[in-house]
Amino acid sequence: GNEGRGGKNRSREGQMLTKGIARSLRTCIVQLRCFTSSSARLASVEAGMKGEATTTCTAGQNTADHMRSGDLEVFATPSMIALMEEASCHALHKGLDSGETSVGIQIAAEHTKSTLPGVELKAVARVVSVEGSKVKLSITVFQGPKFEAQPQVGRGTHTRAIVNRDAFMLKATSPQ
Repeated sequence: GNEGRGGKNRSREGQMLTKGIARSLRTCIVQLRCFTSSSARLASVEAGMKGEATTTCTAGQNTADHMRSGDLEVFATPSMIALMEEASCHALHKGLDSGETSVGIQIAAEHTKSTLPGVELKAVARVVSVEGSKVKLSITVFQGPKFEAQPQVGRGTHTRAIVNRDAFMLKATSPQ
């Protein structure tokens, strides 16, 4: 009678070990794909690549009072940073393979001019350098309607890491 239970426990332990090994193997395969694709891909992300993003300062959507980053009805700094990141994504988009994306890992921004509701804004991002999977960008934000001819609303630098989508999400959803 005890042999049967011991056999079942050993069988269950064996199944758990097999599942753990399979999970580790899948992680290694995804990480290997990420590593091998990154060296081939980086040649297509180059300094000078440019991206743009636009938005309109809108009360109740992207103003400081609505975003809780202040109590004035002006374009919020968190909204400006989101616009900068969007422009940065556009700058890198054409250089990425289908299984890749980029994630923001560092940003330094200066919000230099207030913007009232109804005014259009444009962020322009340029790739400054590529070091391995890390891409550094410079971003400037302008007000419309003449954009670059108008005073700057903000400027900053941003670093994004190019990652394999599957490997990133696998790591993000793993319990450890």
